[in-house]
Amino acid sequence: MKKVICLLLALCMLSGLTSALAAQDDRTLLEQDYSDESYYEHRILDIDSDGGQLYILADGKILTYRQGDSEPQVLISDLVTAQNWWEQDEDERQYVACCIFAEDGVLTVLDTCNGALFTLSADEAGKPVYGERVLLEMNARVEEENHTYLNFQFESAMLSDGKLYVNGYDFEQGGELELFVWDAATGAPVATSIEWTQQMCAYKDGKILVVTGENRDMYDSEADSFLPWSLCEYDPQTDTMTEVTKANVPVYYDVNGMAYDETTDTLYIVTASRIYRMEHLQNPELAAYHPVTSLHSEGKNFALLGTQAAVYDSYGLYLRTPDPAQLPASTLSIFNYYASDEHLQAVKGMGDIPVFFMQDTYFNTAQELGQALSSGENQIDVLVVTMEWMDFERLMAKGYCYDLSGNDVISAYVNDLYPFIREAVTSNGKLMGVPVSIHANGWKYNPEAFAALGLETPRTYGELVELMNAWASEDNEENWEEYTLLGEEGSYKEQVVQTLLSCYEQYMLNSGEGLTLDNALLREVMTQVETMDTGNVEVHVDWSSVGDEMPEELDELWEKTSLLYSYYSIMPERYESEEPLLLKLNEDCDYILPVSVTVMFINPRSRNLDAAVMYVENLVKAMSQSEEHMIGISPNHNEPVLNNRYEEALARMQESITQREEALAKADPIDKPMLEADIESYREYVHQYEEEERYTISEEDIAAYREIMQYAVLKRPSVMNSSYEEGSFYSLVERYLDGQLALEQFIMEGSSKLRLMQLENQ
Repeated sequence: MKKVICLLLALCMLSGLTSALAAQDDRTLLEQDYSDESYYEHRILDIDSDGGQLYILADGKILTYRQGDSEPQVLISDLVTAQNWWEQDEDERQYVACCIFAEDGVLTVLDTCNGALFTLSADEAGKPVYGERVLLEMNARVEEENHTYLNFQFESAMLSDGKLYVNGYDFEQGGELELFVWDAATGAPVATSIEWTQQMCAYKDGKILVVTGENRDMYDSEADSFLPWSLCEYDPQTDTMTEVTKANVPVYYDVNGMAYDETTDTLYIVTASRIYRMEHLQNPELAAYHPVTSLHSEGKNFALLGTQAAVYDSYGLYLRTPDPAQLPASTLSIFNYYASDEHLQAVKGMGDIPVFFMQDTYFNTAQELGQALSSGENQIDVLVVTMEWMDFERLMAKGYCYDLSGNDVISAYVNDLYPFIREAVTSNGKLMGVPVSIHANGWKYNPEAFAALGLETPRTYGELVELMNAWASEDNEENWEEYTLLGEEGSYKEQVVQTLLSCYEQYMLNSGEGLTLDNALLREVMTQVETMDTGNVEVHVDWSSVGDEMPEELDELWEKTSLLYSYYSIMPERYESEEPLLLKLNEDCDYILPVSVTVMFINPRSRNLDAAVMYVENLVKAMSQSEEHMIGISPNHNEPVLNNRYEEALARMQESITQREEALAKADPIDKPMLEADIESYREYVHQYEEEERYTISEEDIAAYREIMQYAVLKRPSVMNSSYEEGSFYSLVERYLDGQLALEQFIMEGSSKLRLMQLENQ
């Protein structure tokens, strides 16, 4: 019963839980519980409309809905879909519902798993009745060891006037995005002059509307902008295309779906968070907001239903009235964030205020961002930046952050965080931002392998170099077959130099000293690195000659046990074979763990300050409910996190033991020893599961995380982290690693380069 209740899509009206309402009839038609780990198996797959009726493929069912209905009704159940087809027997995989097309009361299904079309109807009990299956003729249908699979990726599909149109990638023929057309009755390919289309939809008189452009090259590098796209009328009968108009709003790659209303001669275009309309196919204008930010679909994610439009994502199905006259007076725009679970919870409390992400706005520096906020050119309400990339201190000092100190909920959350995080968002005693995530990278090592080999754990970069040189010595050759020092392709020296320079920069920035390469500390450590001689144990791949298959030397490398990992995430939840490895620059330096902090703040010039504060407060409440999040960001949350699937999995294991014991009782005496051994082995496995899998984050995990976080410092904007272009600091490091620069030359030229870069950033 529990499984039925949680199967998703609680088919009910969820008034007040939508994030982007404007018109009176707008609503969330279906909503999926994204906190349920099984939601992927039951999410919405496709929609289509026909004769005022909306068809929905979701949760192994076809649902129908008409405007005014209280909720969708089940038309067909027990379907095999793209979510569960791999679990089925061979004969049940012949009809897989992936995309649906509705026309004149007839449902046609595109099976993207098998590359086939078939009609679908329901018997009296609502069970599926399949029509004749039509296999699409394609080069990507590959047979291998009595198994057929498709080396093809469907991006979007449309059925019109007896032809199936698909934007997709045929990986047997180069893997470029192309338009493919098949005869729906025979599966035979149909030649067409259209090479590429961004989107398409059915038009009148059997014609098709197509959004296309300049041979996939839609970016004008000189103008630093995207080219206008063409809306064209395509006639399948004559295979000709006629341009109707050009447009650049929205940007071409944001055109994620289209639908044409012949009664009003209006084209509707859906993008992330917005719906546009083009009356008489001219002049796109904003017509509605919606909460969907990711619109990828193998079929269609957009359909018209009377006076409304339907759009869906993994979390729900939404109805919107695309009418500019009914746009809301207030909206909330967010820069540089994403649809996290916490965000989805936050927007539920926003009433009828549309919340949307700004998809096409970028700022390289704090200065650029500050100028945009001052000019008001972009109406940004809430912003998210990562402090290692953006100078948040400058933003606070310049008055670009709204004071949140007066909000008790937000203040309590921030006061609960690690002190170095709290200090990073505070200026003159005022709270100017809300940390929403932290992330740390660093070296890791395999303690069991170190112990087995009798190796000392290095504490400094100098000791790391000594360890690497000793490992590469021929005296250690006996261990090379089973172990590898670093399970990565490429130069060990390059890995050490890159991580060393990053550590050195953050150490200097956090010590308050000026950043320069010209000092005794860096010379000492880099001189030690100069002695590295590990070429005989490194793996180097000529990637220019690598084909489709992974190089054999990498397979051999990854089969070995790795002692070190150069750049891995450091989180409360640990991998069994890995532990963080902090390295000092030398014995006289302190350990540091540079931690990247992502912060959310409010534009003080926002016209929607109350809504912005409400959103941030809602987000804070949602984040505070996440045990995993709070353990990572606050030192005050130390309760282990239970594995939600532990009890269920353990019950299944105990049931399996019972079944084995029942089989043992009935077994022939000659078979009993083998069955007894099997039961004993399985019991040991269950005991190990009980010991190790009760928690996703255990007390030991938390203790180890707290131990290393005592060395945490804020990861500040990097001056060294420049572009890969000629003359950049990165290119200087490359010249040193290639042997073009001696160490002293690198230090002197690097110091000069850093001085110039620092002056430019002031």
